[in-house]
Amino acid sequence: MAKQFLSLEEIRTLNRLLRQIFEYITYLKDKNPLAGKIKYPQLPSNATESLALHLLRKRIILKELSSYHFAFGGSTSDILAESGGKKVRIEVKATARSAFQYFGPRDIRADYIIWIHFGQYFMKAEETPLQVITIRSPGTHFSRPVKITLSKLRQSVPDVVEKEIDLRTL
Repeated sequence: MAKQFLSLEEIRTLNRLLRQIFEYITYLKDKNPLAGKIKYPQLPSNATESLALHLLRKRIILKELSSYHFAFGGSTSDILAESGGKKVRIEVKATARSAFQYFGPRDIRADYIIWIHFGQYFMKAEETPLQVITIRSPGTHFSRPVKITLSKLRQSVPDVVEKEIDLRTL
């Protein structure tokens, strides 16, 4: 089944709903020690990949691919960029507070990884900017799958590109 491309308004609405869930779980954790066993939800890949597509299509990130057409990549990659018969595979990762990610074999073989880090976005009452990190040719930095934090990535990959994004202005 093909992924549904979400509009920016749908992404914003979904983020508001996630914020309510994070707020409620935090409330429960404050009230009852057993609630510490409840995990915060994963960020829906459909939303984060749609957000990445918006950022690419608006030429906010990866401007070197400005002549490319972007779409969901299906079984090939999260996002596939095409121009003049050339294909570029892009994987999308997202984190909230943890800033901890796993790069698997498909991620490492990709041409790019886009890591959207929401940070405290879901934990604060006001919207905070997101960090969008792009890694070119991840296979040149990682020879095998790796679990990595954002701070470790910044230390070990010198050519990451970071951009701060305010969802309200898109």
